Amino acid sequence: MHDSINFKELNFGVLIMKELENIIIIEKEKLPYGHIKCNLNKIIKKYGVSKNKLSKMTGATYQTVQRYCNPNRKIMRVDADFISMIIRITGCSLNDLLEYVPPEKIK
Repeated sequence: MHDSINFKELNFGVLIMKELENIIIIEKEKLPYGHIKCNLNKIIKKYGVSKNKLSKMTGATYQTVQRYCNPNRKIMRVDADFISMIIRITGCSLNDLLEYVPPEKIK
């Protein structure tokens, strides 16, 4: 026999989750900390490696390479193995590849 679902409690739980999400969003807006920008698009042009070739050499999907190449995309998580392979393949430095953008420079 199944337990009955108390929809009032379930709805209350959803409301609490929505409030928590709102608080988290507000806190992020109150505490700007900048973000990490990936310069992979510049690197592959400089070193003459195509996105397709880089994808095959690293074993990453083309979509992964494409995401790291997007200059407007803020990097939330970095795959250290992928970054290490890019540095090894291109010979660039970590500072060339990843750049910290302080909050005052964010548009």
